[in-house]
Amino acid sequence: MTKNNYLAPRPARAVLSLLALFLALPSPPASDGRAQGGGSAKSPAVVFAVESSGGEWMIDPVVEVGAGGRLTGAGGDEDSLKRLAADRYRPGRKLRVIFGGGDAGTLTVKQATADRECYRTGALVDAQTPARLGGNVMALATDSELLGKRAPSRREPTAAERAGVEKLARTLLARRRATPAQLRGLRTINLTATDLDGDGTAELAGTFRVNRGAASAELLFLLAESKGGNWAAALANHHPLKRADIPDPELFKEVGDSGFLSEILLDQLDLDGDGTGELFTFGRSLEGVRYKIYKRTAGRWRRLEEFYVYRCAY
Repeated sequence: MTKNNYLAPRPARAVLSLLALFLALPSPPASDGRAQGGGSAKSPAVVFAVESSGGEWMIDPVVEVGAGGRLTGAGGDEDSLKRLAADRYRPGRKLRVIFGGGDAGTLTVKQATADRECYRTGALVDAQTPARLGGNVMALATDSELLGKRAPSRREPTAAERAGVEKLARTLLARRRATPAQLRGLRTINLTATDLDGDGTAELAGTFRVNRGAASAELLFLLAESKGGNWAAALANHHPLKRADIPDPELFKEVGDSGFLSEILLDQLDLDGDGTGELFTFGRSLEGVRYKIYKRTAGRWRRLEEFYVYRCAY
């Protein structure tokens, strides 16, 4: 079981696949409230991924939120990197930490990491936050003063929640012909409770791996909702993987860990002001990181945007 880290000292209330493609959902018009994103045509707001490793805190650009709520990938080309370095990565620049969709402290930029071959898109920061990050637990940050103005909601699931969602994961995988013996080896890579719509009932986002033999596996990213005491899949992304698809077969054992070739919850953030947080996920490939944003529209969760940030070649 993977250990998760969350807000301290009090709990809040509350894949990348080599083979799978998703249907893209067109961006909603500005009239849906997305103009509250805090960006303008000249200076869009930026949302960053935040991670902590080896005592270092780092940010990586995910998306720019411009006028009318227009979403654009950040850090994906040289022009974008130059803009980030000249403005957002100035030493002393302050950013707000978003953990569980709400305020969780601040970050202070120390320096850009353009000189790091495999992290040239980001920056090192000092953190003033009660959020405990590490491993599969990450957060968001933004320079917007309007986004994420809600009480944070992110915590470790209860034993009952964990058991219920793991049972659901096994059911979904069994429908894809995973055998009982394979399902007994189901591994929970990450599982997090977060209240996306502020109704007081947490949804659970998790990533699971089941081995389908010595040379194949299946990864499942699952968003589960409580329905009358049972758990139902609001979003289920299946990612089959074969050992032969990975240049180094030994890496096959690491698939799923820390988002490697998998899809893992990053955090949530209400981009359009409709009261429901958009779901951010990340996945590490052999050469970079892919960020996805999901939105609930007409009662269904669909992919809103997807952005790729190159790091370095395998």
